[in-house]
Amino acid sequence: MLGVEYWAHGRFDKAAPVAGQDNTENPSGARHYVGPAFMLQSGEAWWSVGAYARVDHLGEALAAEDPYGKVWIRTMVGMGF
Repeated sequence: MLGVEYWAHGRFDKAAPVAGQDNTENPSGARHYVGPAFMLQSGEAWWSVGAYARVDHLGEALAAEDPYGKVWIRTMVGMGF
């Protein structure tokens, strides 16, 4: 199966500014990611992988103090019982 996933990390209220970032457009410090996802299943076993690119502040360079980065990759393996 192929799909698209979105996720965010951060606060959506008036949080303190994030060090090294221009917080005028995103005062909460929330980070937004989107990307393709893939899932392969055979019987009770499955494997899923996704790759996500950050979609907020696209023109800004990566700051050393930014703990979230520009790209995330995740994978999961499962087995039904």
